[in-house]
Amino acid sequence: MFRPVFISAALVITLTACGGGNPFREPTPGPIPEPGGDVTSGITGLPGTATPGAGAPIRRREARASGTGNGYVSDVSYNAVADTFTVEGLAFDGGNVYRRDRSVNLGSEISAYASDALAYDPTTGSPIPQLTHRAVYGKAASGSYFAIVRTGAYVDYGFGGFVYERAGGFSLPPADGAGKRGQGNFTGEYAGLRDFSGPGAPGLEFTRGDMRMAIDFDDFNDGHGVNAVISNRRVYDINGADITAVVAGALPGSPAALPVISFAIGPNVTDSSGEMAGRVVVDSTAAGNYYAVLGGAGATEVVGIIALTPTPDGRTTGVTVRETGGFVLTRN
Repeated sequence: MFRPVFISAALVITLTACGGGNPFREPTPGPIPEPGGDVTSGITGLPGTATPGAGAPIRRREARASGTGNGYVSDVSYNAVADTFTVEGLAFDGGNVYRRDRSVNLGSEISAYASDALAYDPTTGSPIPQLTHRAVYGKAASGSYFAIVRTGAYVDYGFGGFVYERAGGFSLPPADGAGKRGQGNFTGEYAGLRDFSGPGAPGLEFTRGDMRMAIDFDDFNDGHGVNAVISNRRVYDINGADITAVVAGALPGSPAALPVISFAIGPNVTDSSGEMAGRVVVDSTAAGNYYAVLGGAGATEVVGIIALTPTPDGRTTGVTVRETGGFVLTRN
């Protein structure tokens, strides 16, 4: 068995020879301290901006959790001139620079990026094979954005994370003479990555869909009411081939299409700074959480993340799949 071992002060990754798309196994680390300079949000439960307020930018990221590789994306940046995406915090991802992956179309405001397959020893020039990483990046007109990075290189889910940020402040819609602010309708795009845990898993897949959100700015009085649906969901393999029919057919009952993702409507899902968080459901097959932030004067856009709970992947026994997607919505 081929078993080189890479050792660092923070973690140990043991390479194992195995079939399928996930040749590496991540061990269970001890508790991992969060980077300094931020705090956990009371409404989202995510680390980020220490003093969030309606009049300033807000940044949140996936929390690190003991025993998982979640939350290792510490910083991201986009170079519009080169159309490249830089990710900090992940090992063996080709030197941190991700280039546009045009094999898959995720929409007009959301794009895919791929890490380089090789890095080079600066002393000897020797090529070093890298782990497979993909990023999905969505940006609103204001500059608010989300970014998701996952890898298909581990037997378990592996190291990755997500980040989202509001570019500026926000304000609620103006009230009328009766003090009512009414309701807002938002539409846009949803896209993300599906990664897997278990031997013989396919590695990574892309997903996309159409999203509609409605916000009742008058009721529930504390936290508003938020309703949203993601429909027309598609799944693509890492090379961009549409495999929606195969994925849907492996679900319980073998449906012809993927089920919609819906927000669970309830109180206290927004706060005064414009942050939002709540539960999502996917028929009877899955559930998860959404995390988002309102932006713009009069609440004109929403940017955020949906994290679905891992469920069995019907195509391969013993393999589970999770979906992490982001959305960019505009009021219309």
